[in-house]
Amino acid sequence: MNELLKRVIVGVIGIPVGLGVIYLGKFYFFAAIFIISLIGLWEFYKMAKAKGDSPMVFPGLIFLAIFITTLYYYLNSTEFLGLLGILSTTIYEILAAYIVFLVWNLFSSKKNAINNFSTTLSGLFYVYISFGSLLFLRYAEIINVNERGLFIIAYFASIWICDSAAYFIGRKWGQHKIAPKISPKKSWEGGIAGLIASVLSFVLISVMMNLHFPIVELITYGLIIGVLGQMGDFIESGFKRDAGVKDSSSLLSEHGGILDRFDSIMFTAPAILLVNIIFSM
Repeated sequence: MNELLKRVIVGVIGIPVGLGVIYLGKFYFFAAIFIISLIGLWEFYKMAKAKGDSPMVFPGLIFLAIFITTLYYYLNSTEFLGLLGILSTTIYEILAAYIVFLVWNLFSSKKNAINNFSTTLSGLFYVYISFGSLLFLRYAEIINVNERGLFIIAYFASIWICDSAAYFIGRKWGQHKIAPKISPKKSWEGGIAGLIASVLSFVLISVMMNLHFPIVELITYGLIIGVLGQMGDFIESGFKRDAGVKDSSSLLSEHGGILDRFDSIMFTAPAILLVNIIFSM
C-alpha cells in the first residue's frame, strides 16, 4: 500500500468521525480530547526518552487525566466557576503536580534529575494548555451554545486548508526556505500562501455557516491560524530533530503521531481562546 493511499484511507475514516465528534460535543468531544491528549503527552515523553532523558511518564499522564477531567467537569457544571474560578483550581492542581514530581524525582534512580523534572512538567503544560483550550472553546459560554461546534469545525477546516495551500504552493513554486535546518521543505512562498488561505477560508466558512462574529474577529482568527499554525509546525519539527526521530510516533501510519497531526492546533488553540475572550468582553 503506497503512502498516498494510506493517507487517503486515514483521511476518509478520520475526517467524518472527527466532524461528528466535534459537532455532537457533550461527552463525545471530551472523550476524544481526553484520549488524544494522553497519547500526545506519551509521544512527548517518548521523544524526550529518545534524546536520553527519563521523564516521569506515569505521574505525568495521571495528572494530565486529572487536569482534563476536572476542566471538563467545571465547564459543564451547573455551578460554573467562571474563568477566575477555573484558573484558581488549576493553580492548585499545578502545585500538587509540582510537589509530586519533585518527590518522585527525589526517590528515582535515574540520571539527569533536572532534565527529567523539567521535561515532565513542561510536557504536561504543553499538552494541557493546548487541548484544554479546545475544551474551553467547545464548552465555555464565551461562544453561543449553538455555534460552538460549528466554530471549531471552521477552525479545524481552516488549519487543514492552510497546511494544504502551504504544501502545494511550496512544492510547486517554493524557492526561498524559511528555516532549512529545522524544516528544509518549508518555503516563504508556501508560508504566505498558507496565511492567505487561512484568512480567506476561515472568513468564508464562517459566513457560510452563518456564525455571528464581526468580520474583524474572523480575520484575526484566520491570521492566528496562518501565522501560529505554521509556527507550531516548525516547533514540532524542531522537537523531532532534537530527539532524532522522524515522527512523534507511528500511530497514524504515514500521518505520523498525534503531535504530528495536531502541531498547528498546539499553538493556535490557546491564542484563539485568548482572542475569543478579549472580543467577548
